Amino acid sequence: MNLSYGNGQEPLVAVIEKQAEYLVGEPTPSFRDNLHPDLKYVTAFTAGGFTNVFMSHVNLIYIALLSQRIPVIPPFSPVHQGLSTGFFQASEVFNLSLLSQAIRTPVLEWQQIKDLAAPNVDSLGCWSVQETLGGHYHLTPNVEESMHLNFSYTRVPEFTRLTPSPNEYFGNYMALASLSFPQTRSEALAEAAGKPYPDRHYVDPDEQMLCYDLLYYVASAVQYEWEREWSPAWRFVGRHIRWSDHVLDITKGVVGRTFGGSGTGDVPPYISVHVRRTDFKNACPDYVTLAECMPTLAAYARRVKQVQEELQKTRGLTVNNVVVLSDEKDEGWWKEVTDMGWKRIDHAKEGTQEKYGEWYLPVIDVVAQSLAIGFVGTDHSTMSLVSSKRVREWNGGVTRVVRWGIPGADDD
Repeated sequence: MNLSYGNGQEPLVAVIEKQAEYLVGEPTPSFRDNLHPDLKYVTAFTAGGFTNVFMSHVNLIYIALLSQRIPVIPPFSPVHQGLSTGFFQASEVFNLSLLSQAIRTPVLEWQQIKDLAAPNVDSLGCWSVQETLGGHYHLTPNVEESMHLNFSYTRVPEFTRLTPSPNEYFGNYMALASLSFPQTRSEALAEAAGKPYPDRHYVDPDEQMLCYDLLYYVASAVQYEWEREWSPAWRFVGRHIRWSDHVLDITKGVVGRTFGGSGTGDVPPYISVHVRRTDFKNACPDYVTLAECMPTLAAYARRVKQVQEELQKTRGLTVNNVVVLSDEKDEGWWKEVTDMGWKRIDHAKEGTQEKYGEWYLPVIDVVAQSLAIGFVGTDHSTMSLVSSKRVREWNGGVTRVVRWGIPGADDD
C-alpha cells in the first residue's frame, strides 16, 4: 500500500521518522500552529473502557488509511477510574513507531501537537456520528477541559449508515471517510444545515483536522464485524498495534512471579482465562436465575482442557500453567479458582497501582492475556474478543470462548 499525502507526491512512509515533515515542530499552545500546511489529519474522541477505546482508535486509524490522512490519537480518559487517575497516553502502552512502519503511515498523538499544559482553548468542529446513528451526542467534557479544546458538532449525513434502515446504529467506514473530500463535505453540511450543537459556539467541521465524536460503532459490511476473522480494521491496523517495551517488561515480570519465578527470566508457556462477571450480571434475562445465567468455573475448566488438548496435539506442548484475569471481587470465588490449581495476578502484592498508577491494573491484565499460548474468554466481552485475536495471530495460539445467558448456553 503506497499512500501519499498533501499534494500526492511523496509516500507517507517517507516521513514516519521525520517529524518536521508532518508537524511544524514542538507542541504549541494552539494545535493549529503545529499542523503542517501541506498535510491533513484525522482524529476522534471516544470515552469508554480500555478495550473499547482501543477498538475505536483502530477504527480511527483505518479511516485515516481510507482518507489518506494522518491519524492523531487522543489519550485514554479515566471513565472507569476517578478523574484523579489522569489521562493515559497511547504511546505509553503501544509501540506506535512499529505501527507506523507496519501500516506505512505516521501515527501521531495529541500531546505531540498541542501543549496540553498551556491554557489556550482551541475550538474544533467535529462530525457527530452518534447524533445521526444513535440519536444523541457523544459528549466528552473531561476531555475538552483537560485538553483545552472546545468541540462543536455537525450531524453526519444519513448515507453514512451501514444499512439504509433508520434504526441502523452502525456507520460505514468508507462513507465516514468520504467526509474528508470537498464535494461530499459540502453536501453533508447542506443536509445538516440548522442542526448544529451547541449553537452557542458552533463552527463547521474542521477541514485540516477532520474530527469525529465516536468511532466504536463502525463497520464495512456487518455489525460487530470485529468478531469476524476478516475484520478489515483488525487485519490492516489492529494486529499491528504491539505493546511498548515498557509494559511488556513489567507484565512479563508480573506473570513470571505469578507462576513462582523470579520475574526476570523467560515466562513459561501458559493459558490465560478472562472471566468477565461483575457488570455482565446485569445483562441476565429476567426469566433465569443468576446461577443459571452466569457461566460456572467448571465451564471454563472444560474449555481450558480443550485448549490444552489441542496444544498437545498440534504443538506438542503440555501446558499446565493457567492464570485467571477477572473483574470479580468476591474472594470466595477466587478461592475456588486457586483451589483448582489456577493462578491469579495479585496486584496488591505486586504493588501495581503504587508503582505505576491505576491505569496499569487493566493494562497488565490485558497484556498478560495476550502473551499466552492458549486463551479462554467470555462471550460478548470485547476484552476477550481482542485478546483471543492477539493470542491466535501473534502467538499461533489456541483459543476458546465460554457462552452464557441461559441454562445450557455453553453445553456443546
